[in-house]
Amino acid sequence: MIYDKASLVQIPSGYKSGTLYSVVPNTADGDFTVTGDPEGEATRVNKDGLIESVVADQARLNYNPSSPQDPHLLLEPTRTNSLPESQNFSTNWVAAGSTVSSGISSPDGGTNAYSLIEGTATGGKIIYDTISVSAGSVTYSLFMKKGDKRYTAILLSGVVSTSMFNVDLENGTGTTATGSFDSTSIEEYPNGWYRISVTATATAGNLNCNVYLMNGATYNDRNYTGNGTDKTYIFGAQLEAGDYPTSYIPTSGSAVTRTVDKCLNAGDANLFNDSEGTLFVDLENFDATVRELTLSSGSADNRITILFYGSTFGSPNRIRFYLTSDGSVQADSSFAVSYTFNQRNKIAFKYKQNDFKAYINGTQVFSDTNGNTPIGLSDFEFSDFNGTGGFIEGKIHQAMVFNEALTDSELQTLTS
Repeated sequence: MIYDKASLVQIPSGYKSGTLYSVVPNTADGDFTVTGDPEGEATRVNKDGLIESVVADQARLNYNPSSPQDPHLLLEPTRTNSLPESQNFSTNWVAAGSTVSSGISSPDGGTNAYSLIEGTATGGKIIYDTISVSAGSVTYSLFMKKGDKRYTAILLSGVVSTSMFNVDLENGTGTTATGSFDSTSIEEYPNGWYRISVTATATAGNLNCNVYLMNGATYNDRNYTGNGTDKTYIFGAQLEAGDYPTSYIPTSGSAVTRTVDKCLNAGDANLFNDSEGTLFVDLENFDATVRELTLSSGSADNRITILFYGSTFGSPNRIRFYLTSDGSVQADSSFAVSYTFNQRNKIAFKYKQNDFKAYINGTQVFSDTNGNTPIGLSDFEFSDFNGTGGFIEGKIHQAMVFNEALTDSELQTLTS
């Protein structure tokens, strides 16, 4: 078995505050140090598909909300929910042609979701909040569930081009009904809930975050005569600077910031082999500028690094395999290897004297037949070599270090 050859195996499972346990070895030598939000403002989806808060420095073992199976380790950047009331839609939010009512079962297992109820007048049935934003990408998200109304919509206006994303809550599908977004998404949660997200590019100023009850699937269906009783359920509004939605950040009266997740410093000099080995990771990483996975001596002089370059880098959507020994570069794929973000990828980087290879999803993407191996390997980081930058953003399903250079057949099998 290939797995029997691994000297360090991280399959997200056991943890305590500040520590993520390794599966192999079953001692503290393979454990990662975890730091997260000092205020405990981060959340995860538990095995029952419910959103729950985690304490400070807890490894966030997150489950797929629509089909909970084995968890992944969730690593996210610093983000702020700028909406001061993410759950209480009777405060700060403005209702027009509609009313709100509390006490509905919510995605966190409580009864803190709201009904958005249409009025009887002819016109828009809407609730909105207005927030000052800086120029750049903004992502607005909201949990919704079908009540009497099949259709609902998110509309952004103000310092973005007025754009509406219409959602069919019966089928969990959506279309852009007017304008345009940089991206949209619909994620299914248990008990009929969906998390709806839209991303747009804003100039500095006031952004209007709107939720519409709709009488159909087109933009013109936003204006109609209501019956005073039909409703849609809403929960967990979030507005953040960034080009993709991150995990839910609850607010109650003011904006809340969740700080960056760090998973660092596993292993020691006795656990890793300098002369040959293989670094493996199974992850879904988010599009971002220069993120790194590193096995090193704790310095830039001796390291094995897998670098991810997102769309904001000069050579976008690239993965780079890079190795140094005694301060000299020995293997470097440069920016020749294309890479697809936001999907699950299995990646392996083999190192041995004059024998370096990399595989992604069963296919060899890089090789080099000339070079030395690093000296004094002692640290495995989901970051740069000294744990101060390049922090991985994504979902980690598995990571392993092998103390031997796997064969081509083993590399193909491992990454397939």
